[in-house]
Amino acid sequence: MINFSRWIRISLVWCGVLLVSFMPLYISVQESLLFYSPSENYLIIIGLFAYFAMLWAIVLACKPAWIEKWIALPNLYLVHGILSLLGLAFATLHKAFLGADGVTKFFGDTAWAILVGLALISLFFFMGRLFNYLPFLQPLRQLASQYVKRLWVLWLHRFNLLAVVLLFLHIVSMPAFSENGPFFIILLVYTGISLIYYGIYYLQFYHRLPKGNLSQVHLVDKGIYQLAIQAESRYLKNIKQGDFIFVRFPKSRVDALEYHPFSITNHPAADNEIRLTIKQAGDFTNSLDQLKVNQPVQFSKGYGHLHKVLTNQGLKDIVMIAGGIGITPFISLLSGIVEETHLDLLYSVKKEQNFLFPEALADWESRHPNWQLHLQKGRFSTEQLTALVPIDDQHLYLISGPSAMIRTQVAWLKDQGIKEEQIILEEFEW
Repeated sequence: MINFSRWIRISLVWCGVLLVSFMPLYISVQESLLFYSPSENYLIIIGLFAYFAMLWAIVLACKPAWIEKWIALPNLYLVHGILSLLGLAFATLHKAFLGADGVTKFFGDTAWAILVGLALISLFFFMGRLFNYLPFLQPLRQLASQYVKRLWVLWLHRFNLLAVVLLFLHIVSMPAFSENGPFFIILLVYTGISLIYYGIYYLQFYHRLPKGNLSQVHLVDKGIYQLAIQAESRYLKNIKQGDFIFVRFPKSRVDALEYHPFSITNHPAADNEIRLTIKQAGDFTNSLDQLKVNQPVQFSKGYGHLHKVLTNQGLKDIVMIAGGIGITPFISLLSGIVEETHLDLLYSVKKEQNFLFPEALADWESRHPNWQLHLQKGRFSTEQLTALVPIDDQHLYLISGPSAMIRTQVAWLKDQGIKEEQIILEEFEW
């Protein structure tokens, strides 16, 4: 779900960040531009900015915590995609109207071809949000996903690094730029920072993340598995209630090389274990039945913003609206909500047998007089929402589930006058 007014603010901030950080390159390249005509200078600046945007996209691919805390990981990935496409668009403009020859042309054309191919693949397999607005393409995407594994696409996606190296060689193969000392140094520093940052991220994320053991693999219902992971308590402190984590099983046939994100359903630090409830919905999750108890597991720190709700207790009451598997992060949050908080939980599923944690939810409701639980087969109608959801500026509204459901609920809340800062989303499609 794209919150457009919030994205306008984020876009303005990012424009400022890009322009300020681009200025050293822009100022230092002026000496090199003396060798070219004014019309060529504009195209050179456009090409240079395209390269700069690609460097920023690499940094964002590393999920930097100092940015993720601000805009949340799904939105960070969206910024990553937008910057990549912006860089490709500028590079295409640069290529179309400014000629080159020799190795300069070879490096530039090869990099551009790689970027175009990867952009098409990424749009099709990674931009789940895009397909929410183009539903007629969903069947084609689902069909392709049956034959093309996500792991293959992820590894192909990393050829963006090769494209960036080729673009660097494209620039420095021209004496006007390689012999401009200040420009060359700044270009080298910017390129080195992004590639080294990615190298450190890759080393840490794939080789130095905490390890644990799978202590439970339980089929709850058709297509729904519950997993439990035991690990040292010092690692569990980095995962907060309501977070999601990235998980992989390095000695398993189940996509052992890549991490996959899942919401936790407990308070790991208090329970001394991580619990996950996972719906089978892809090539990785469809292989969960191959997992065995005591298999090694690697997992990341926690990501997400839902845990911030617990810091607002006493100031805000809470409405939770969950659809299907979207109940999982709320289950994690519930144990941390104080009794004084007024809580309304609306939980809908497609089929009655798909309700998760019904006994736990009923038990929580019986022990908390200020909590109201509403379970229903099928989505809540506008009339039901009007009757069940309190509308005022003293509530926080948490929505979790499929993007289509989230769009509907957010639109309804805004129609009732609820402000953006009162709404917190947890999407299951990025």
